[in-house]
This record gives sequence, structure tokens and C-alpha cells, in this order.
Amino acid sequence: MNIGAALWLYKTLSRGAARFVFWWRLLGLAILPYLLYLEFAVLKAVCIYCTVMHVFILADFVVISIFLRKMAPLIR
Repeated sequence: MNIGAALWLYKTLSRGAARFVFWWRLLGLAILPYLLYLEFAVLKAVCIYCTVMHVFILADFVVISIFLRKMAPLIR
């Protein structure tokens, strides 16, 4: 989904696409504390898959943030 949204923004350079990418990545970051709660409080264990997904969510946030900053001057 993130790659598709980023490609949509890259191809159209529309403000709507930029807003969607921003809110989508923010939603992904906002879900992270809930996932951590599930892992530690509910599962009471460190899940390797979950930990990998947490890293990917954070990495996605960083990559999309950099992408949006570089694309900002071009967005109409």
C-alpha cells in the first residue's frame, strides 16, 4: 500500500496524494504502541515476527518522511 501511494504521489505530484501518504504513514506509526502492548502485555513474549514488523514500520516512517521532504517543492 505504501509503495503504491508513494508511486501515485511521484506520478501525479498532487496535493491529495501527498496528504494521503502523510496520513497513511502517520496511521502506521500510531498503531505501533498498540502492537507493542499486544506483544508484551497480551502475548507476554517477544515475537520475532512482531519485532521485525515494528522495525519495518519505523523504517517506512523514516523513508516516507524523507521522500515527502524531497518531493515537497514539486507538489502542486
